[in-house]
Amino acid sequence: MAKASTLVRFLPFSSHNSLRLARAFDFAGGDVDILDPCLLYRYDDYESPDRRPEYWVWDVWPQDWLRKPVLRTYDVRAAVHELERLTADFGPAKTRTSAP
Repeated sequence: MAKASTLVRFLPFSSHNSLRLARAFDFAGGDVDILDPCLLYRYDDYESPDRRPEYWVWDVWPQDWLRKPVLRTYDVRAAVHELERLTADFGPAKTRTSAP
């Protein structure tokens, strides 16, 4: 049985090879609230035929390459758990309300 992630309270979207999270995502209305913590997906060796996906969890966006990721792992569950930890203090996404 799969465990539901606490990340479901956010609005997920992808940006090239990363998973980003937002609390508000209405560009037309000017209401945009994108979180800094993110999950970056990459391969450990692009040339190898048996390459494995590697997950880098960052606490900043855009990534500051002078800093190291919070976590580098081959285990997607460990990456999601770390992203959950980094976003624990953020409130949920805003819900849309209909106009009166």
